[in-house]
Amino acid sequence: MDRERLNELILDYLEGLLDEEQLRELTAELQANPEARRRLLLMADMDVALSDIAKGSAISVGITQRRMRRSKAGTKRRNAWPVLRMGVAAAVLAALGLSGWLVFRPAPALNPFAQALKIVGVDGVLEWGDTPISRTDWNAISANSPLVWNRPVRAKQASAHLTLSNGEQLTLAAGTEVSVAAADPATIQIQQGGEIYCEIPKSTQTPTPGQPKRVRFAVRTPVAEAQVYGTKFGVKRSGDQLEVSVMEGQVACSNAQGRTEIAAGEICLTVMGRAPGQPNFGDVRARLAWALPAGEQPATSSVWESVACIGLPELDRNGGGARALVFDREGSLFAAYSRHGVYRSQDRGAHWAAFNKGIDVPIIYALGLNSQGELLAGSSGDKDGPNGDSKCFVLPNGSETWKAAGIAGADRLDQIQSFWLDAHERVLLVTASSLLRSSDGGRNYAQLNDGLSKLGLLHVLTQDSKTGIVLAGTSVGCFFSADDGNRWQSRLSSPTNTLALDRHGELLMGISAGRNNHLLLRRGNDGKFQDSDAGLPNGKPVINLTSTPEGFLFALVPGNGAFASLDDGHTWQALNHGLPSLDIQCMTPDGKGALFAGMTSGRVYRINITAAVHELPGK
Repeated sequence: MDRERLNELILDYLEGLLDEEQLRELTAELQANPEARRRLLLMADMDVALSDIAKGSAISVGITQRRMRRSKAGTKRRNAWPVLRMGVAAAVLAALGLSGWLVFRPAPALNPFAQALKIVGVDGVLEWGDTPISRTDWNAISANSPLVWNRPVRAKQASAHLTLSNGEQLTLAAGTEVSVAAADPATIQIQQGGEIYCEIPKSTQTPTPGQPKRVRFAVRTPVAEAQVYGTKFGVKRSGDQLEVSVMEGQVACSNAQGRTEIAAGEICLTVMGRAPGQPNFGDVRARLAWALPAGEQPATSSVWESVACIGLPELDRNGGGARALVFDREGSLFAAYSRHGVYRSQDRGAHWAAFNKGIDVPIIYALGLNSQGELLAGSSGDKDGPNGDSKCFVLPNGSETWKAAGIAGADRLDQIQSFWLDAHERVLLVTASSLLRSSDGGRNYAQLNDGLSKLGLLHVLTQDSKTGIVLAGTSVGCFFSADDGNRWQSRLSSPTNTLALDRHGELLMGISAGRNNHLLLRRGNDGKFQDSDAGLPNGKPVINLTSTPEGFLFALVPGNGAFASLDDGHTWQALNHGLPSLDIQCMTPDGKGALFAGMTSGRVYRINITAAVHELPGK
């Protein structure tokens, strides 16, 4: 093939103007001619980088006339997303004075994809094709390889994982082939069938009120495009269907027919030529289990099952049981006991060991994490007893010894209830009668009680996502602070046990009395609180509300066990199958699809969240 014909076909391919016969002609030449393959790669890279050279020039006018002639001749676009213009590549050739065969050399400065997206880690066997159009020659991909526009990348025989330079992590199922379609936001294209799992870092920037969230990543297919704001999700294309499963965060699925938002715990199915379907709750973690490492595989039981509990203390009936549960960033599970201190399990509850070095008051009621992932513990002493005053402790990263925290402005601490991180990553410490704040990760605390003193503080909430206000539940009502907790005012006079936000940022409040025994309230769109206890025991207070990454809400009712809500707290159903008693004292999700519960007996139980809620009556 002479160079004029090859140039013509390459330019038409870059613009998406080839018909089937021309595509076969170019493919045959690329397969037979290595120089033609390198020519196409270089022209494609330069085309992207110099996209504005031809604007307003005689070249662009000539190209427009050429495009009109091709259109009249009946040539239709083949590429679903023509991201390059024919005029750009022509301008590159003219600007560089290239006649005859090009001198091929690396040109990283002319490849914006190589600058914005680079493979920095590979686990498994990944290959890429030698050109955007040829699928004949495949070569192994190594770390520190730049991504090239439209160059196919595949996991040939088994799933493979890659990490990009801006933090994105992708896992390709065996046989899946993808390519890069855009650099900002990073956009991965699945042209044929296949499946990928993505972990996209969340933005560290606070969104501007009233402005749409910035799309961080996208997965593009002929069926629809998944736009991501920072999340863990999977995309599977099978023929004319696209399935998007969201494990954490939020994804928007859109095409020419419509758009829908998919929340954590939901699966959305889209059919070619139709608007994205209505998202539905599904067993997302099980659906994506093929891509998860062994340590993140979901629990399989849809009923509560006891973990092995080997090594936990033998507890009598008055032992107080498990008061708090928390997972650290490495996946170790910690349990707090009111007579035996802290215990740690490094295998999700099977084996336990006491973890109290440095703790001199082993009556632990509260556990938490600071912004650095360091563990926090709160003990409860007795004023005149042998255990002395309550104390706070922090476990520095890499250490096996707890360090006592300093308390300023307080003669003594009452029983410590909980820890909470505010919007500025400061630790707030909640006791039975006071609120304290630490700006150094829980090593030193100062009193923070203006408007709250001696009111029996029971629980605080992360900042209201709609107003920025901090809320505190106390034994005399709910209080609010508009200045990050420095000053407080009364919001509701009903004694408040617990506060939580649903996945849409709406507030739920558990109270102890009033409202004709309706003791769970939900803020409506008008800002007023409405009863939200359908399905809960009448007149029984909710002492704890827990939200999970899958988008579900769980409530604890003393003596009545756990209840689950699939509709953001509007209705509830009991979730107690498999429990030997209904005396649950605390709950925590593991972030891997399971919910763990601590009992008054001291034992710890767990359940597969999605599997369990999908077996509820009426689901």
